Amino acid sequence: MTAFVTALGFFLSSIVVLLLLCFVLILLFTLLLNIWCGVPFVPTPHVVVRSMVDLARLKPGDRVFDLGAGDARLLVTAKKNEKNIEAIGYELAPLALLLAKLRLFLSGYRADMRMKNFLSEDVSDADVIFLYLSPEYMVKLAPKFNRELKKGTKVISHAFTFKDREPQEVGLVQHRFSRRPTKTYLYIW
Repeated sequence: MTAFVTALGFFLSSIVVLLLLCFVLILLFTLLLNIWCGVPFVPTPHVVVRSMVDLARLKPGDRVFDLGAGDARLLVTAKKNEKNIEAIGYELAPLALLLAKLRLFLSGYRADMRMKNFLSEDVSDADVIFLYLSPEYMVKLAPKFNRELKKGTKVISHAFTFKDREPQEVGLVQHRFSRRPTKTYLYIW
């Protein structure tokens, strides 16, 4: 009996070590991928998420994209706001994608999370696009949006602007991580 207990203890501790090792490898891979992609995973504060979803004025049937979806908090909040949207998130960081799938599962809402580079994906059928990306990516997205987006597509950005475009509306959001209000921008293509 003691041999069985010892073997079971060894087996369970081996599983724990393997799970920890997998977690560390995924974390390391995610950090390296973030360096390679140039956009770290920085979660959007919940009050900013709420402001962005409010700016979107979602309607039933809207096709909503979150480019660089992180942990999917924007998509979950959008689905809470309007259940009859189609939500699609793009995220390259494996750990953030895992968190997104977990958040979606726990929330009970459905969204299509894709581990793909949004720069090479067609976004022409989007009605609403959420962004919290670096200025470098905003510059890359502007010509893509000019080519692909249909007239009237709403693009909501947290903190960063499109250089050659005026926002239709600017939201000011005070949150505990910043002394000054954060801005959210609504663009209509």
